[in-house]
Amino acid sequence: RNSFKAMDLDLSRLDLAQVGSVSHRGTLELFPPGKKRRQKFVVGDDNGVITCFEMKREDPQEAFRFATESSSAIRALALNENVGKRDRVFAAQDQSVLAVKKGRQAFRLDAPLAEPIHHLAIDELMIYAGCEFIYNLYRDGQDAGFYMCHDRVNSMAVQRLSPRSPSAECALACQDRCIRIMSGQEKILEVPTSAPATAVARFLSDGRPDTAPRKRLLYGLGSGSWGTLEVGKEEGARKMFEVDGTGAAGDAVVVLRAHDVTQDGVDDAVLARSDGRVQVYSVDAEASSARPVFEHDVGESVQDLRCGVVNTPGFQELVALTFSGKIISFSSEPNGDRPDLMSRGRGSGAAVDEDASQSAVDQLKAAPRVKALTRELEELKKQVARERDRFAKQSQAEDFVPTAQKFTVHSSMTLEPEAAAYSLDVEIPLPLDLITLTSNVHLDLLDTETSGALVSITPPEAHSSHVVLVTYRFQEPTNRAQIRYRTNEGETGQITLGVVAKTTGGMPKMCQVVKHDIKPLSLHHRVQTTPPASKEGDTKSGEAEDEGLQPKERQQEQGVEELPWNILELRGNFSISMVHDWISAALPEVPPRMGDDSFELTYASAYTGSQLRISCAEGRATIRSDSISTVVIIRDLVEAKADELRVDLNDECHVNDLSVGTMLGRLDPKLQSQMQLARRMSMVEAVKELAMQEQASPWMDPEYKYILEHADQIREEWKSRPRALHYISGVLTDLYVDWHKCRGRDMRHCIPQLQEYLARPDYTLQGLHQNFMVV
Repeated sequence: RNSFKAMDLDLSRLDLAQVGSVSHRGTLELFPPGKKRRQKFVVGDDNGVITCFEMKREDPQEAFRFATESSSAIRALALNENVGKRDRVFAAQDQSVLAVKKGRQAFRLDAPLAEPIHHLAIDELMIYAGCEFIYNLYRDGQDAGFYMCHDRVNSMAVQRLSPRSPSAECALACQDRCIRIMSGQEKILEVPTSAPATAVARFLSDGRPDTAPRKRLLYGLGSGSWGTLEVGKEEGARKMFEVDGTGAAGDAVVVLRAHDVTQDGVDDAVLARSDGRVQVYSVDAEASSARPVFEHDVGESVQDLRCGVVNTPGFQELVALTFSGKIISFSSEPNGDRPDLMSRGRGSGAAVDEDASQSAVDQLKAAPRVKALTRELEELKKQVARERDRFAKQSQAEDFVPTAQKFTVHSSMTLEPEAAAYSLDVEIPLPLDLITLTSNVHLDLLDTETSGALVSITPPEAHSSHVVLVTYRFQEPTNRAQIRYRTNEGETGQITLGVVAKTTGGMPKMCQVVKHDIKPLSLHHRVQTTPPASKEGDTKSGEAEDEGLQPKERQQEQGVEELPWNILELRGNFSISMVHDWISAALPEVPPRMGDDSFELTYASAYTGSQLRISCAEGRATIRSDSISTVVIIRDLVEAKADELRVDLNDECHVNDLSVGTMLGRLDPKLQSQMQLARRMSMVEAVKELAMQEQASPWMDPEYKYILEHADQIREEWKSRPRALHYISGVLTDLYVDWHKCRGRDMRHCIPQLQEYLARPDYTLQGLHQNFMVV
């Protein structure tokens, strides 16, 4: 293998083309080289248009443009897995699959589906269509089977696992933390993962012969982790390796491809993350480890990635399709070898020197391109001027009301377990003007370095249903924004966003409204009870060994049976679907479909670290948690839901007094941290004065040295201390009230005394425990 230093793969950036906005992934394909070895690539956009570009003299020119009868978005594109049959491109639009050849429709399948098709694959005469929850299979245009998944299908890939297979098997990456392997409409393997599976792909370059007895798959997770699986139809699945992610918002792997970018004879892993980063990892020959060799931040969401030769023969390229419709190439061709006037980047993100000299030959080659771009720019200016004049004339008519075209808003609400906070990411294909955020529940708004917006917080009116009202105004051009906040568990409500895009030429502004639900136990996240596929052992039918667990999850599993459980027993004449709806209303990440007879779920609190286990069946349910507040929240919600449906419900709560000490022990470090911050803040000025008097300070205590070196950081943390202390105090107050409530005592009148003690400088864990036990 060639040796590469970390991040030393040098790929130059070239903006190839621009189409309409693209809201769906998997909408870019590369055709095999055609006549005169010219490369073509095809893309589908939100306007229902399929556009094919052909490279001529390193200039992408439109080969054909096919506008579908419906103006709804193209949701997926696919070529036949058989390389010899790639003369047409297949597209998914709503519930239909159509094939386009040389700009004309050659095939159409209108499927009787209730869901739109999001994922598409073609193998010979087989059509694999993945909807939101349903996987459908068609043979020669006829229905050949389907499978209903428990949760959303995020990605799909097909690969023939055995030469004896009548058709290729299909891998489904699902939101409920597993990868399902389908043979026809039969599920033959289910591989658990440590986080929602967000991407899956064959670990094999397109066109490379597949001779391995056991096939390899690339998989990516919502936590940012990714890895490889070795899969056999009879042998099961075995994890080769996994690269850990950070779990932060924006780190989720959304696109995966395999290609030998480094040209060392071994396929590399090419991936895109949800924050717009494109990365290349070099994988060793045994597929047992990987290291990063390239990274570039595109600045917006990447909807698809393809790999191959596009511009110059002999130079490998990554072609990325973005949310705003940009088609970007990252080429291994050296910058000086290709004349172009487009923006470029390096693997490290450094800009290319604009003053680099160009040879006379290169300048002559670039001249026709410059003239063509100049003519195109002048024509666009004239077209814009004509449209502005037409709009001005129409807007003067009394019966004319100007409206703006609706734009697509991508928004996602992601819980970051390490920070115990939510990240609300908003992206549109146009520059953002402002975002308004309103909420009918309390939110602890946190600082966000990447937002780049002027924040205005307005106190709500006395009789308003809104508790929070915030406006974000954007001064610099950006089409992405991030808002971070922490919720108060026990409150349920909704966050409403008003997203306004910048307009020019006197066009009116339009606001798009996006809503996100806040559930009572919003800071809880799913944890894996069945370990993911292990490197040491195979996985068959969902079984795995403990080595597959992530370190944090392994710690959560160890000793969990020894926790002091508070147990809530529910009995009544309710069905399994009823109790499923009740649990879904209380917790995030509950799959829409669970087992027909029973189901179990395991959660952990991102803030307190408490555990929650739920076991439900028809007519009975058991909720166990070492936090009494969690049990009380679920009990109150279930009782309210049962009353609405007039369902007879009997509940019995068994309180374990030891759980109070466990919870106080978990929250004590957070309080101690705030006390330590107060002590450090009180000594900042004194320590700085001592340091100014004594130039050399070897005598200084390590604590004083830390205060001196981190004075600015301490001041910044001190600004948010009242808010942090108020949040911790609220959690402890709820725990205090809920525990006494389950003991039949109303202690709300003692809350001021508890809060007074929490603010005392002589606070201790033992004193807090004594205050809890006072009746």
